[in-house]
Amino acid sequence: MNRKNPNDPYHDEQSYQNHDENPYTGIKDERYDRFERYGHDNQYDGAYMRASQGEEPQEEKKKKKFFFWLIFLIALSIFLYSAYQLFTIFKANWDEKRELETLTEIGNIPENPETPFTINWSALKEINDHLVAWIMIPDTNISYPIVQGSDNTYYLDHTFAKGENYAGAVFVDYHNKPDFSDNNTFIYGHNVRHGTMFADLENFMDSTFFQDHKYVYLFTPDQNYRCEVVSFQSTKDGTDAYRFGITDVKEWKKYIELITSPSIKGHVRNDVKMGESDRLISLSTCSYEVNNDVSDQRYLLHAKLVPWVGQYEKEEGVGPENP
Repeated sequence: MNRKNPNDPYHDEQSYQNHDENPYTGIKDERYDRFERYGHDNQYDGAYMRASQGEEPQEEKKKKKFFFWLIFLIALSIFLYSAYQLFTIFKANWDEKRELETLTEIGNIPENPETPFTINWSALKEINDHLVAWIMIPDTNISYPIVQGSDNTYYLDHTFAKGENYAGAVFVDYHNKPDFSDNNTFIYGHNVRHGTMFADLENFMDSTFFQDHKYVYLFTPDQNYRCEVVSFQSTKDGTDAYRFGITDVKEWKKYIELITSPSIKGHVRNDVKMGESDRLISLSTCSYEVNNDVSDQRYLLHAKLVPWVGQYEKEEGVGPENP
């Protein structure tokens, strides 16, 4: 039998006898031998051809496909959650804006507090009987009804209309008397990032703004006040600046000296004199001075309560009496 084949690379006897050597390396290679013996239908040939053509085994393809869809689903979940959070914030902001617009209209609240007007207290109290006053500061977004709850937590995340909202409401400390007859009445409001509630108190850190804005207007069902701004400071929660319920005359004098000291981090108005019989309102909000985030840092504005008639229109005996 003639074993020579002109189409066989092993056409001579010696090379054929050594056919188990790899012709490219000259090294005996059993896998190469099997590859040549069994032709192109064996598993090694298939693996070799797939590898040479850049094909991947089916198992690897399945793994990659699984991880692709897993990553896609995770990314989609994050996107949907973020979109939901943004929608929630947008809706809360919209609800807050619409509620204030409605309350301003119902209450007949003017843009300029020194124009003639009469607040519709009965209509506002039908919405929330916790209403004690309305506060306004010119050239700011601060124009809000003030409520007083049974604690200092409810109105942190509930609006005047008692809807849940992270902006909350402006409220008087529940330890204070609702008629502002205490020596010092604390009024709280959030420093909301988009500029509502008490966010604009931060403007008073600017010395020019502080000097140009002398009054805080406070309206109640029994008396209106044009409160004279005494001082503004950046302080911390829990400091002596947050003392209230002071009845001792000496202690009250010490408190007045504290909030009007030139050493406070803020501003003091020297043309406003505080006597031992004078009363204050103290507006408090959070500060983002530390790492642009919420901390125990606070803004605190002190204003002297001064009864004021101004141009308030009296209708059918409703309105403040002359002080």
